[in-house]
Amino acid sequence: MKRRSWAVAALVGATMLFSTTPPAGAQAYPTPIGVCGGGKMHVIDKHRLKFGDRGKTYATIYLLYDGSRNCVVTWKSREFAGSTRLRVEAYLQVKGSPTLAARDRHPYLYAGPVIANAAKKCIRWGGRIFLQPRPGHPVLSQRWMPKKPGHCGA
Repeated sequence: MKRRSWAVAALVGATMLFSTTPPAGAQAYPTPIGVCGGGKMHVIDKHRLKFGDRGKTYATIYLLYDGSRNCVVTWKSREFAGSTRLRVEAYLQVKGSPTLAARDRHPYLYAGPVIANAAKKCIRWGGRIFLQPRPGHPVLSQRWMPKKPGHCGA
C-alpha cells in the first residue's frame, strides 16, 4: 500500500511539474493578441522603436485586426520588461476621428490596448517610447506614427 501511495504521489507531482496549464489563480504571461481580447484578433503590422537607424529595439508597436476592430499595443523589449526607466504609449486614429491614446497600462510591460471600430475605414497607428538612461539625466523620446492613413479595412 505504501508503495502504491508513493507512486501516485510521484505521478501527481510530475503532472504538476510538467503541466502546460498554469495553476489556478496564476495568470499566463500576456501577449499582444491576449491584451487585445484574443478571438479573431491577429497581428497585421508592427514597427520597432529605436533611437537612431541602427541600434537596439526598445519597444515594438503591434497593430492587430479582427475583421471590424483595430487594436494597437506598444510592447517593451525583453531587456526593459519590468523597468520603469522606459515608458511607452500607443496611438490609434480612425480617419475623421480624434486620436486615441494609452500610456503604460501595465507600466512594466506594455501600453494599450487602444481599440476602435474601423471596418471599411483607414487608420493611423503608432507609439512612443520615453527612456531615462540614468537618474538625473534628460529623458529621451522617440515617436512613430505615419502621416497618412493606411490599413483601410475591407
